[in-house]
Parts: sequence; structure tokens; C-alpha cells
Amino acid sequence: MAVAKEKSVSVKLLPADFAKLQEQAQRRASKPSTIGAAIIAQGLRMITHPAIDFQETPGGGMCARVAGRRVSVWLVVETLKQCGGNKRKAAEALNLPLPLLGAALQYAAEYGQEIETDAREGKRSLRECGLEPTQA
Repeated sequence: MAVAKEKSVSVKLLPADFAKLQEQAQRRASKPSTIGAAIIAQGLRMITHPAIDFQETPGGGMCARVAGRRVSVWLVVETLKQCGGNKRKAAEALNLPLPLLGAALQYAAEYGQEIETDAREGKRSLRECGLEPTQA
């Protein structure tokens, strides 16, 4: 499979936004251009898939979720599999309206590899994520 060549774009930012971009790059030990590219890509996904939002994971990545719900897209896919492909049953199990289930499945179809990675990450224990439960 051929890898698509990246394209460059020049953007102008307000000084305050530029400072925030630099802060985020420093926080993530990355370049401002890398963080900017990720922000643009995520913004385009949010415009194309308005029923999907993103949440930062403990590992610093981003996980696609159904907007306004605490349901990851990978969980929608897994639940549909467990329900034998029955969308109505999966929607009921997740307490999601059918249109939101459909939106999550559309996103998963377009970004399948990302969703598979999110599923692997989402199934890890707290210890595997570097998060230890606190002792009461």
C-alpha cells in the first residue's frame, strides 16, 4: 500500500493562539507543526462527522466518541458484533438513538484502523495504562 505524501499549508494565527500551540507542543514534546497538523485533521473529522467528538486518553492519544455520550466508537462496533449485527439491539444496549449508532458506524467504516487501535487501548487495565487504583 502506497503512503500518501504529506502536503504543506501556511496558516496565520493570533498571537494568543500561537502561544497555546507552542505550549501544547512543549507539553507533548513535539513540534508546533505536528500539533497543528493533528488539530487540523481532528477539526476536519469533526466537521465531516458532527456526531463524533474526541477525548484525550491516559496515554496522550485521542479516542473517538459519540458526541454528548460517554460511548467510544470502538465500543459501538464491539457491541454491534456482540448483538449479531442487530443495530436496534446494539442501540438499546448502549442507550443510543439509532441515528447516533449509525453515525458512529460511519466513522468506524472510514477510520477502521484507528478504531481497532482504540479498541485495543480501551480494553487495557488501569495498571497497563500506568494508572494504579488508589488505596482507600
